Amino acid sequence: LIMAADSMNLISNNGAEMQAGGYADLRADNGDIVFGTAAIATDLIANGPDNSGGNDGYVYVEASQDVIQTAGSLSYMTSNRASVSVLAGRDIQIDPIWANTFVDLAAGDDVTITGDVTANNGYIYIRSDYDGTGAGNVDITGAGTDILANDGDGGGDGVIWMLGEDVNIGAGTTITADGSDIDGDITPGREFGIAVLAQDDITYDGTLTATGGSIYMYADALLGGQVAVLV
Repeated sequence: LIMAADSMNLISNNGAEMQAGGYADLRADNGDIVFGTAAIATDLIANGPDNSGGNDGYVYVEASQDVIQTAGSLSYMTSNRASVSVLAGRDIQIDPIWANTFVDLAAGDDVTITGDVTANNGYIYIRSDYDGTGAGNVDITGAGTDILANDGDGGGDGVIWMLGEDVNIGAGTTITADGSDIDGDITPGREFGIAVLAQDDITYDGTLTATGGSIYMYADALLGGQVAVLV
């Protein structure tokens, strides 16, 4: 499935979904990509061929402005054999995602997660302010929201890495990583299962669990950043 346009507003008809036997690649070069409405779920599913080798069934969504899965619509973005990657020039709103391998979210401004995000056999990277302008937060909200990086093959890559100006982990959210990055090949350059990095502040009122590694939180003290624990 390949779709390209200035912008996209995708709304399901009678519960139908967009489903690809291989990969799904959606790109809007002059606007937003919006999935569903508050009342209508609009799913994007890539199944990949049986001989995909783990890559042919990926989901890739890129917009010059916003990528929005309308909150409360449960418009699933699913890769049954490979990864889900979402890139936005401005904001990303996720509700929810499931990938067989990794999940990579990168926004020029904010990343807001209001539904579950699962990487069944790989990492989850959540990056706001990827363009380095100093404006862009990660907000994980909604009681019951579950972020899970599962280390299905025991390879250690089931880690969670979050980066933003501010990182806010709301009440009732659960963040779990089963792996451990032992190579130190990405910031913070040391072993971690969950790494939360902020230019300013980190606020969390949820539950963070790293079953196979460390939990690392860093708020830039030189910029007046702080870590606030509300639990």
